[in-house]
Amino acid sequence: MKDERIDLGIPGLDKLLKGGIPRVNTILVTGAPGTGKSIFGLQFLVDGANKKEPGVYVTSEESLESINQNAESLGINLEELEKKNLISIIPQSVTGKILSLEEPLKQIRKNKARRIVIDSLTMFEFIYDKDYRRGLISFLTEAKELGITLLAISENFSSNISDMVFKEEDFLFDGLILLFKIRKGASFERCIHIAKMRGENYPINIYPLTITKGGMKILTDQIPFSLSEKEF
Repeated sequence: MKDERIDLGIPGLDKLLKGGIPRVNTILVTGAPGTGKSIFGLQFLVDGANKKEPGVYVTSEESLESINQNAESLGINLEELEKKNLISIIPQSVTGKILSLEEPLKQIRKNKARRIVIDSLTMFEFIYDKDYRRGLISFLTEAKELGITLLAISENFSSNISDMVFKEEDFLFDGLILLFKIRKGASFERCIHIAKMRGENYPINIYPLTITKGGMKILTDQIPFSLSEKEF
């Protein structure tokens, strides 16, 4: 398992990562609202499910209805994957009194999950409060001990990569992927940047991405139109 590598399930991105990432790894996907973070997480789990790798989606911000709508937009029958125990969705309300990581960990062990998505890291702030950093490090350590691939999602208040401010949690993960928007006239263009991938040889360019019926796709042979216009 130490040398095993997996794809993240995002066409184009796996090409940039030259065969994916190590199986036991922790990745943080961050960006402003509307950049595709939840879709990214969902595709990551579905890719695993298609390879018979059970996954768990822990959500504290997305409703079950919203997750199902995202799945439908990708042409995914999420209910069927749930019935086969290939994907388990665990809602965690940050306003309730039952917020805990015990249930997600219990489900991971029960289903022998290989992939987990945490949407989002806000729940750790409610669970651990002043011990947020220590609690997050403890969870990341446990994820590695379980031999799973962890993908977490966090909010960044800026949609412009030049204005993004890195937070303490950004430095705790093996990988950091930024999703953002670049303004192009009266519209915006979605883009992606691999900011960090520990121990890997990866490109540091900015690439445009699309989200269609087939899901998220990275256009690896292009540069954002909004950036190319600024260069000339």
